Amino acid sequence: MKNMTKKLIRGLIILISGIIVAMLLMIFTYLLPTGRITKNVENSTYSFYKEGTYNFTDAIMLSKAMYVGEENAIEKAVNVYSYRTEKGSPAEQLIKYCNERDSQDWEKTSYFQYWHGYLIFLKPLLIFLKYYDIRMINGCLQMLLVVAIIYLMTKRKLEKFILPFCIALFVISPITTGMSMQFSSVLYIFLIAMIVMLLFHEKLKNKYGYFFLIIGMMTSFFDLLTYPVATFGIPIILFFILENKSLKEGIKDLIIYGLAWIVGYAGMWAGKWILSSILLKENMFIPAIEKIMERTGNETINGNFTRLTVLKLNTKMITNVPNILITVIYIIYLSIKAIIQRVKISFKNIKNVLCFILIATIPIAWYIVAGQHSIIHYWFTYRSLIVTAFAGLVFITILLSKKEIREE
Repeated sequence: MKNMTKKLIRGLIILISGIIVAMLLMIFTYLLPTGRITKNVENSTYSFYKEGTYNFTDAIMLSKAMYVGEENAIEKAVNVYSYRTEKGSPAEQLIKYCNERDSQDWEKTSYFQYWHGYLIFLKPLLIFLKYYDIRMINGCLQMLLVVAIIYLMTKRKLEKFILPFCIALFVISPITTGMSMQFSSVLYIFLIAMIVMLLFHEKLKNKYGYFFLIIGMMTSFFDLLTYPVATFGIPIILFFILENKSLKEGIKDLIIYGLAWIVGYAGMWAGKWILSSILLKENMFIPAIEKIMERTGNETINGNFTRLTVLKLNTKMITNVPNILITVIYIIYLSIKAIIQRVKISFKNIKNVLCFILIATIPIAWYIVAGQHSIIHYWFTYRSLIVTAFAGLVFITILLSKKEIREE
């Protein structure tokens, strides 16, 4: 009991420290000069002319990075302002602002619900680079991280899980993530988390609670509610691959580490609203909670919806011919290999890998909770299903492998 209390206190210290450091980083970011940032954003609008409005959130991110106002750095860090007009998509408004900002009145808007932690990287990068340069670096860096994971999995003799991992990556459309800043934050978090786990798993064994707490905090800080559960789902799958847990032990760890991630994720969000209220001496908590309640509701401008509709729309995005074909080919390959090696599937084997099935349901739970957001933005929230894909493929891979699973 005493040891548990110590761990809880340490976790609380990590959370509070993270909130304070995050706010200081945001304030410092808003002390950077905006002259070159504005110029580079203006010179980047060609990408939105050419590509249309698909990367509309990237346009929002750029508009916030180039914001110039008379507010102090603290108020800017809290409210994360940008300018907009009544008509047009965010991409169209960014183009118009860059070309016609002196010709009409622009409304200052705030997006205070989120941390917008991506700005601590985006604003410094925009001092030296244009949007398309950043995207090129983004795509190359993501590719290097995936290669590093494959190499480290090989070193740990986890080769049989490389294909499941690579196939699961197809769910999030990796070419698209390389071209989109919006979809990159979550990807970077779970890729880097996997690398850390593959390098330092033995040292992390008694510290995974803190590890998942920090991952949850980082997700809240950097992500704009795209597919956040992937930052828990993918690393926890790797954890069970590395640990080879029995069902009883696995469920216990899944609950503990899941709670740690939730505390980090929700606590970081709440921490911003509380700290912002203190710094600005106004209640930022209630309007943020109201927005969260809206996102978790079951009503849109088109009327009410069911959670089943949410699931159908998100699932439809990944059930395309390439994804289905590559998955079927992989399962056929595993089946033929299992027959040749005379692999026997017993109840014990199935029982001890059921944790992967539980993990596979995490995105479904997310769609139930964040129903409104997941139906409005299903065209990108479907990426949460990378967790389902990876967990399911790992489940099948272990079942059809020659190696026995450890008994309880």
